Amino acid sequence: MTFAIISFGVALLFLGVFLVFSLVSYFDQNKKKYDFRNCFPYEINNYTITRDNVFGRIALIVSAVAIIFFYVTYPMELKGYHLGLAVFVAVLGVVGAVAMLLIIFVPFLNLKLHLATDVVLFASTFMLNIGIAFLALWELRDNTVTAVNILKTIAGVIALILSIFLIILVMNSKMKDWTKLEEHASEDGTVTYDRPRWFVLAYTEWIYILALFMDLLLLILIKN
Repeated sequence: MTFAIISFGVALLFLGVFLVFSLVSYFDQNKKKYDFRNCFPYEINNYTITRDNVFGRIALIVSAVAIIFFYVTYPMELKGYHLGLAVFVAVLGVVGAVAMLLIIFVPFLNLKLHLATDVVLFASTFMLNIGIAFLALWELRDNTVTAVNILKTIAGVIALILSIFLIILVMNSKMKDWTKLEEHASEDGTVTYDRPRWFVLAYTEWIYILALFMDLLLLILIKN
């Protein structure tokens, strides 16, 4: 349990460090604020010169390593079906952490790899939340349970709701037209194309990344 809490704290702390350094670097280079609603995660990290955001990138890698460490150590001290479900969850968590790194480091110049990583991130995070829900709620099927762990049950319900929300996001009808831009015509007849205020694939990637960190907290509540 101690390992889980420490690694969660480290992951969250260095995610914050990554965002702070990256947002500052993005503004310095582009002279505008980064918008999480219509900018992709890789764009906050997309610089020609690596040293432009070296501290942000190091912080992101440390955060991902902390997530992986969390999942590697999480099944420790568990037994029976709890161990089996925890191992299932741990594998998906590690896959999700690696996918998160690729999503942020791989630009659209490598479009096929980026989209393939999207599929991995979406599938692993969705299944991760299903696994967390099972891990938290499975014992409720046992009629011999005399005392229900309220905190654990709440965490399981949240994971289940989150999994439904995540699948709704990717099943959104707008997702198939994620490349569609808004057309603007000026008075002189010039036509320009801009991203919509809410760019579906961009904010969906951010939500799935956020879900990975929420899952760490849910797992701590379950194991408490």
